[in-house]
Amino acid sequence: MAGFPEKVLVIDDDPMLLEMEEQALSRAGDIEIKTCNGYEEALSSVNGFVPDLILLDLRMPGKDGTETISDLKAVPQISKTPVIFVTGEHRVTMQDEYKELDVIGVIHKPFKPSDFIMSIQRLWQAYRFAPDE
Repeated sequence: MAGFPEKVLVIDDDPMLLEMEEQALSRAGDIEIKTCNGYEEALSSVNGFVPDLILLDLRMPGKDGTETISDLKAVPQISKTPVIFVTGEHRVTMQDEYKELDVIGVIHKPFKPSDFIMSIQRLWQAYRFAPDE
């Protein structure tokens, strides 16, 4: 799909949502997808998979999204990879601390698969075509 990342890492502790996100991405086009069900799996997955975009559940048991992304950003090959937080908390909005972690947006659960894909595409294109600061 033009205007969409080619490789996406999806991290979510809810197996049903993880599968739904993967299926939605699969239908969106020729996208290489790696799914992880939490912090430990995500940290080990980036050794052999360098994503263009990370979709990350903000609230997970153990290390939450901000802690997970801080640790992932310590891995040199993904230190600048953009992140989209996916959360069920509707009070969460973009915050300055998120921008420092290369978070480019927030998608709120629940969502329809088509809305999910459209949100990713909108955020990805805004990121890709933003003027350099």
